[in-house]
Amino acid sequence: MAQRQSTIYWASVLLMLTLLGLLWGIQSSRSGLTLPSIGKHVPSLPLGQHSRMLPVGPLVMNVADVDSFRFLRLSLALELASPGEAEALRVRMPEVEHAIIVWVASQPSAFLRTEEGKRQLRIAVASRVNAALPHPAVSNVYVSEMLFQ
Repeated sequence: MAQRQSTIYWASVLLMLTLLGLLWGIQSSRSGLTLPSIGKHVPSLPLGQHSRMLPVGPLVMNVADVDSFRFLRLSLALELASPGEAEALRVRMPEVEHAIIVWVASQPSAFLRTEEGKRQLRIAVASRVNAALPHPAVSNVYVSEMLFQ
């Protein structure tokens, strides 16, 4: 009897969670709100003509830890010198992401976790992205997500 009650209880919990998920999906599709999935590339939001911020990532990469394998999930926002630079940078996004991954993957996680490591990350990303462009376009870099595993 107790086994049957337990089964009924968990079945009802699962049913409620499924219904809540469906309701969330219906409501979020009406409002345009979505929850990003971990591990999937989330496309950047459409930028207005006057926006100077360009999101990059999330990027997932290994870091240079000798004692263990660590992964880093990194999202950045690039502040552009002018709003018109966004489209030129989007066209070169694979090159931008490559430059970021190559530098970050060569750093140990202990360094990247420090304030100095984050400062060096911001400097390196700005200089490497600007070097990949015909003229400097990135005026600042902001770290919006840094998750180690």
